[in-house]
Amino acid sequence: MPAVFDLNDCIAVGFGFAACTKDGAIVLEEPRPSYDDNGEMLDDDQHYPTGADAEKLAVADPDHDWRIMLESPLLGRTFQRQGAGNWVLVEQNAGFA
Repeated sequence: MPAVFDLNDCIAVGFGFAACTKDGAIVLEEPRPSYDDNGEMLDDDQHYPTGADAEKLAVADPDHDWRIMLESPLLGRTFQRQGAGNWVLVEQNAGFA
């Protein structure tokens, strides 16, 4: 059975790049932290997109190449939407480090 992205999971990696794309264009992206003038991270309750958020967009416009991309230092994974609620792992690599 192929690996799938759980719709309850966040589209986030912490350090790296995480996004949902439609035909290669970013439509959802992990938020970047904000900092104050002293360099302290602001706690501004940013929303981390989930697989369900990506699925909602894809359901509204299904005839495209929808992907969730997660790139971290030691692991990169790309999931492609292959039918309703089914985001299948189509690429995996050793990350960017």
